[in-house]
Amino acid sequence: MSDGPRWTKQQRMAIETLDRDVLVTASAGTGKTAVLSQRCVDILADEKDVTEVERMLVLTFTEAAAEEMLARIGTELRKRYQQGRSVHLKRQMLMLDAAYISTIDSFCNRLVSEHFHKLGIDPTFRIIDRDEQKLLKSELLDATIEQAWNDETIVPAIHQLLSGRNVQSSGRGFLRNIISASEFLDSVADRQGWFERARLLAGTECLAETELADEQRELLAEKLKEQRDKLEHAIMIDSVMCGGFWGDWIRQEYVEFVDECMASCLRGDDRFTELLGEFSGPRFKSAPKGEVTREAKDLVKEVIDDVKGCLKEMAELAIVNGRYEEIVAREAAGQTQLMLRLVEMFDANYARAKREMNCLDFADLEHLALQLLRSSERIRGHYREKFRYIFVDEYQDTNTLQNAILAELAKGDNTFVVGDIKQSIYAFRQARPEIFMERLGSAGDSLADGGSLRVDLSDNFRSREGVLDFANTVFGRVMSEGMAGLGYDERAMLRAGFEYEDVASISGDGADGAVVELKLIDETESDGADPADGAVTKIERQGALIAERIRRMVGGDGGGAEFKIYDRHAECYRDVEYGDIVILMRSPGARGGELADVLQLADVPVSSDSSVGYFDTTEITDAVSLLKVLDNPQRDIELAAVLRSPVFGVTDSEFARVRMEARKERGDEKVSFYEAVVGYAEAGEEAALAGKLRAVLEKLREWRSQARRGSLADMLWRFYRETGYLSYVSALANGRQRRSNLLKLHDRAIEFEGFASNAGGTSLTRFVEFIERLLAEEGDWAPAQNEQAGENAVRIMSVHRSKGLEYPVVILAELDKQFNTQDLIGDCVLDEKSTMGLKVVDAESGGKFDSIARQVICEKAKRTLLAEELRILYVAMTRARERLVLVGSKKADKVRQIVQTCAMFDGGGVADWLLRKAKSHLDWILYGVGNHAKLVKMFAVESEGAMMNGELFAAEMVERDDLSAEVARLRELGRGSETVEAEEVGGEMVERVKEVVGWRYPWEGAAELPAKSSVSELTHRDDEFAKMDVSGALGRQPRAVAGGDGKAKASRADRKLLGTATHLVFEMLDVDGGVDEDAVRETVAQLVEEGYIPADIAEGIDVESVLAFFESGIGSTVFEADSVVRREWPFTYGVDGGRLTAGSEGEKIVVQGIVDMVIERPSGLMIVDFKTDNVRGDAVAERAAGYAEQVRHYAAAAGAVLGRPVEGAYLYFATPREMVEVELGSRTD
Repeated sequence: MSDGPRWTKQQRMAIETLDRDVLVTASAGTGKTAVLSQRCVDILADEKDVTEVERMLVLTFTEAAAEEMLARIGTELRKRYQQGRSVHLKRQMLMLDAAYISTIDSFCNRLVSEHFHKLGIDPTFRIIDRDEQKLLKSELLDATIEQAWNDETIVPAIHQLLSGRNVQSSGRGFLRNIISASEFLDSVADRQGWFERARLLAGTECLAETELADEQRELLAEKLKEQRDKLEHAIMIDSVMCGGFWGDWIRQEYVEFVDECMASCLRGDDRFTELLGEFSGPRFKSAPKGEVTREAKDLVKEVIDDVKGCLKEMAELAIVNGRYEEIVAREAAGQTQLMLRLVEMFDANYARAKREMNCLDFADLEHLALQLLRSSERIRGHYREKFRYIFVDEYQDTNTLQNAILAELAKGDNTFVVGDIKQSIYAFRQARPEIFMERLGSAGDSLADGGSLRVDLSDNFRSREGVLDFANTVFGRVMSEGMAGLGYDERAMLRAGFEYEDVASISGDGADGAVVELKLIDETESDGADPADGAVTKIERQGALIAERIRRMVGGDGGGAEFKIYDRHAECYRDVEYGDIVILMRSPGARGGELADVLQLADVPVSSDSSVGYFDTTEITDAVSLLKVLDNPQRDIELAAVLRSPVFGVTDSEFARVRMEARKERGDEKVSFYEAVVGYAEAGEEAALAGKLRAVLEKLREWRSQARRGSLADMLWRFYRETGYLSYVSALANGRQRRSNLLKLHDRAIEFEGFASNAGGTSLTRFVEFIERLLAEEGDWAPAQNEQAGENAVRIMSVHRSKGLEYPVVILAELDKQFNTQDLIGDCVLDEKSTMGLKVVDAESGGKFDSIARQVICEKAKRTLLAEELRILYVAMTRARERLVLVGSKKADKVRQIVQTCAMFDGGGVADWLLRKAKSHLDWILYGVGNHAKLVKMFAVESEGAMMNGELFAAEMVERDDLSAEVARLRELGRGSETVEAEEVGGEMVERVKEVVGWRYPWEGAAELPAKSSVSELTHRDDEFAKMDVSGALGRQPRAVAGGDGKAKASRADRKLLGTATHLVFEMLDVDGGVDEDAVRETVAQLVEEGYIPADIAEGIDVESVLAFFESGIGSTVFEADSVVRREWPFTYGVDGGRLTAGSEGEKIVVQGIVDMVIERPSGLMIVDFKTDNVRGDAVAERAAGYAEQVRHYAAAAGAVLGRPVEGAYLYFATPREMVEVELGSRTD
């Protein structure tokens, strides 16, 4: 079995326990991936009880995790094989590529592909691109609404549903809820069952008959219990700080009332509805002056006011409000039923569109896989027997649909799942951590227990003990069962499993020995900028603080590094560097960009992984504006942006002259800006400006023509090349990022051209519409990755993106960011059990009222949201290996209030109701350490409870004004305000500087030339922006997704594969007996049979274009008796470097290449190069000019090697069936 000394007792138990389900709860940094992979290796290496590779199913959450798992297993098997050269291990290694190690989506794809006939689907289906999916859904939503308006039976109901709402089908419009509901149901195992349940719940107007009423009663009882706890807290504050002045009053006026309501709720009678319906709440009792401090009174009054407000809110609940059935119930039933019907209509339209395009999405794969397993006993039995062991990674993130699939595959004693509920942070993907919790609840803790085995891993091999102590302290107080669904008990406590050197021994002189730092900025949590501060925002102030702290860490101001970190690759300690530091934010967005800007101003190299902001960049704004103008020149704003951009450089004064001329010519008549530009170009007073505008309009016409007749991606590339725009943005600040962004736009255009919904042809209009819809829905693309991402730079990323990763130094920024409750305020909310809840529009008043379903769902969603946010904080804090810095903004008096509250407790956990009042992660951290002596002393709080002591963390409160001043200083430096006035310099010195700066190495060209090259490299050597054909790479699928037997297979005839296939036909065609259509088709069939060409690609080969070549004057010479035809002719010849670049005379360059066809006739040679570019008309000549130099090299090589003169060289373009002769010049000499 496994190598013992490396594993803890719990790890060993997880690895070695067989013949039962094993549930591993692996806290952060406890080696879950290593345990899972080791268990796989041990099973595969067992030669006594042999398990073939293909009998193991390993499912991961991401493709990257699957690849890592496969690599780990392969590496370990290889090590064991090298030790004993076992034939068994060799076979396992050879078969490893056939293993079922993938994401669940990829596994479902494999399942569906293998049994397509059972499901009645086309086996050549493709997976729809996510961007295409967004566009298609947006278009189908419009079609669905149009379809509904045309149905006269529901038009009145639609009027009622949409009355008083934002009815846009994009952005935050109400109709977008139709798409949201459809996507929500993608993860529900029984989609149709959900609709049936939703209709049942919506159709019951009598509250007493609904499950929702029972569910709301249970939630109300919990809320009343929470108010009771608050009142006890108020009494405790009163006792400690006020001498018990309000205690009896609170008991009499509030406690007795709440107790009576709770008792009624639990009995099941309706007395509580009367009590809550009539509750108004007594005024707060005043205390005689001087008896109670203002601070103490405010603490008690705040709690009482909170209870009073909550009790009043309860009167609005459906089961309490006596008028609910009269005012809301009927409307709620009708509007919810109609909304459900609209969702079903949209689902049907979306399914139909996918069938027509022969596409599936990832949700389809999972639903079809479940359908397959449930509908066929034979297939289900086959896979249950096939998979002897099933492994699931990140089990806490499975949804109900995925869990249902696993249940169909499992036998009850062969499943190994590993995960950590505390790290379940994907609720937006419908992850259901309660699935794992339910299974853990019924599992045993030891081998002696029957059934499933629970194994808890808590030895952390990632972080320093100080970091773990801080995390344990915080979550031991704030992560309770009531808040997160599980308690942070002894099982969850993290224990240090890796022994680092003492902090003092690896820290520089004067360095603070604390490994955790809490840095608070004394300001409100508001996001806005204060004009008095020169519009410095809160995140910029945090950026200034973080930049200063980072520079001190790495010794950026000239000193040495503040401390060393352990390098796990080099297995030694070294100075901390920028690349060891990561800044984590809850949602970086635009604020991540602001933070990065401040760091750059402070000379801190930074790389941001923000997932938004792409379309806000200047270069992309310019490019998108150009696309919009090419689509419709009458877009005045976009036209002005394009003209004013660096592409054309029309100045503001020139704009003014254009406008003035239009007014002079047309008077008060309204003239569009486009008309004004055209008019000035035709007859403007200033000839130079008129000529400039004519050139601009002509260039726009050229690009528009290419975009409409040819490839959108080619047009974009032409724009980049002809304007030098890539070079221009590369020279700007952050140039590499800007250039990468433009290249990404080009890649997206290539992807767009491959959309299945573009089968009728790519449209510039549709691409523009696609981008506009994306922006209207507040969508975005992540900025492109650039070279700096791999350099020694601080990284900024979201907490979600950091999941599964670790860093020596972690800085948590913007901890004060308030939780996003946007999903709780929408008009439509969703839940698997309670289905759909609407804000109902009243027909008479036009007011909106919550349906009971919405009230129930929102109350549950609030708790789910807080539990998820608490887990997100856990993930963020446990990414740190050696140092953790916490940064947030909060007014000092608000911090002091939390510390004051914590100081009253006895050191145990914080009450759930207090934690639910938290608005940010910072609040929870303060509640977690609020009773530490360091904070109690810092805020001069008198503590009655037990205090924590020791050097758990360092704390600092920073003044906002100091940081605002620092940001202002950095801005000034960035603008180059600190300039030095240059003295007048003599002409001789200027000339000398010019001479030095302008000097060039005389043999620079020779230094750049390779000793050996190909023709294509030579012909594009100096072209910085030479177009790279990446279409095949973008369309390529991972092996696990593609499935099949590994033979050539494609779901559509993409251009690159089609071009290769066409070349093969030209090469393999037998020309000895003449060429006709039957000969070409026979050749194609033979190539398919022998596996050279996929069948679907073969269908796209233009047989007529092949025939057209051989019927042409040049092509027909191959049939002449005295002609010798050489196809795919390889050559190697030497070229004098001087012919390639100046200053390289005498340097011999070896050039290699392959000529498509050489026809040798008695009079000389003819060179033919076949091209399958998708070009027509005028574009053929332009494309031929680009290939001319390449063909000249072919001609020169053929002439030199074969010793014959070259009569002519030709390019044959197969798509338009055109032959273009290439002017040879001196290349063939």
